[in-house]
Amino acid sequence: MATKFAYYLFLLPLSYLPQFVLYRFSDLVYLVLVYIIRYRRSIITSNIEGSFPGKSSEELKQIRLDYYKHLGDIIVETISNFSVSKKCLEENFTFENIDLMEDLYAQGKSVIVMGGHYGNWERYAIAVGDQTRHKQLAIFKPFKNKFFDQKMKKARERYGIQMISMRMAKKYFIKNPDELKCITFAMDQWTPNAKQAYWTKFLQRDTSFFPAAELLAKEFNWAVIYCGLEKKKRGHYHATFDLISNDPQNTAEGEIMESFVKKLEASIQTNPPHWLWSHRRWKKTKKEVFNS
Repeated sequence: MATKFAYYLFLLPLSYLPQFVLYRFSDLVYLVLVYIIRYRRSIITSNIEGSFPGKSSEELKQIRLDYYKHLGDIIVETISNFSVSKKCLEENFTFENIDLMEDLYAQGKSVIVMGGHYGNWERYAIAVGDQTRHKQLAIFKPFKNKFFDQKMKKARERYGIQMISMRMAKKYFIKNPDELKCITFAMDQWTPNAKQAYWTKFLQRDTSFFPAAELLAKEFNWAVIYCGLEKKKRGHYHATFDLISNDPQNTAEGEIMESFVKKLEASIQTNPPHWLWSHRRWKKTKKEVFNS
């Protein structure tokens, strides 16, 4: 009941406010995150320090503060997704190399898009829905609160994309094989079954990645694309598509995953504050995982 009140009395009305008002609210959120609740400060600090051992304490602190500013923007932009107009999306979210998708469609190829929690992945899901002739789908983890999960799913699907849970993903590779699809995987969070994960060096540490995208790409021979997101300025994002493989079945084991990891790390190195540093990405070391 409290979630319904919060949605109808606060979140939904807030989503209709003009952008400049929303970003003043983001400034307030930033102050609350940094100085009042100190949101996940130890996790954020540890993640950043471990990823950039060569940076000074002042540089590391600035990345942390800039991340909190970006997180404030992500929060208000996610709220605004409940009512964001198509015109706003077209003005504030641009795409580069989207012709790659059209070329693959002409070749009769379905596509896996690999991306990370960088820039504004929520806004990307809404913006990309009608950008290509492929049927757009994206993997998501349902929220525990069923009412909020329903509202978030509805917001994400407003302009064409279909959200599917990971446990249902393979079904959509098999279903309607003549329908060309594009399924987006966000690949950079902690893997619960880390012993079966793909392990590699990422941001200076041994890191586990869920290998489903590569495994499914090789099984069905779908083309694989990396989507790099860039925050051009406040509220303005740019997505660039980069081909990883058009023939996954002829790639070596781990080749697709390694290419994705390197591309994501390059994105993060370009502008560190725009990655999701508050996630507990390194819950256990590789040694801890395999010795348990």
